[in-house]
Order: sequence, then structure tokens, then C-alpha cells
Amino acid sequence: MQQASAFLKNVKQPSDFAMAAAAAKLPLHSTGDFSRADGSIPGIGEFTEAVQAATVLPKTPAIIARALALDGNAYVFELASRTSPGDAQWDSAKSSFKKQLLNQQQQQAWESFVQDLRARARISVQPDVLGQRGA
Repeated sequence: MQQASAFLKNVKQPSDFAMAAAAAKLPLHSTGDFSRADGSIPGIGEFTEAVQAATVLPKTPAIIARALALDGNAYVFELASRTSPGDAQWDSAKSSFKKQLLNQQQQQAWESFVQDLRARARISVQPDVLGQRGA
């Protein structure tokens, strides 16, 4: 991670990436396209953190601003391009997206419910009862 973080300090913009990698004698690998829906990157495997970091970058080319770790390895990513999914990809991912959205909405509703309960909770401490044990 230290070497990857030091490498990132030398990369000021995406056009510097290849030159900085060559200077640091680090190999470059292209993953090809990957889908946001399945959370994995070709040649690496399931790496949800990297996929999410790549999806929030505002434009391409861009560099994920921090080194990411997986299975004891450190990775530095340059997002070279984005490809919009075709109709067939949308259709195949539709049920997965719906399920993910439903789970997210359920979790948000639950958290809101619990926060509301906490806000309305009235807790009273009775010091004289705390020290007694049942007979």
C-alpha cells in the first residue's frame, strides 16, 4: 500500500499514469469492460470497492485517488473509458437492480423507523432499583 500510495503522488493527471508506471517499473494491465451490477473486475475478481469508486468518477479518463487493497495486493486504477449498457444488458440486469433498490429502500425505511423510535424514547434510570437483585 505504501508503494501504491507513493506512486499515486507522482500521477497528477491520467496522461501521467503510463509514464509514472514505467518509471516505477510497475506493470500495467487493462481489464477491459466490466459491469457495475456484478461488482467484479476481469482478471482480478470480485472487487466491489473498486467498481464503486470507478462509478463515481465524474469523467473519463480519470484516476481513482486512493490505492485499494484486495487479498493482500494493492491496486491503483485509471478509468480509461465508460461504455453505456445496451438494451440487452439492461434487460438482463433489470431484476438485479430492482432487488438491490428494494433492499436499499427497506434498509433506509428500517433505519428511519429506528431513528424515530430513538428520538421518541423516554428512558428513566432508577438508581435505587439498579443495585438490587431479584429474590
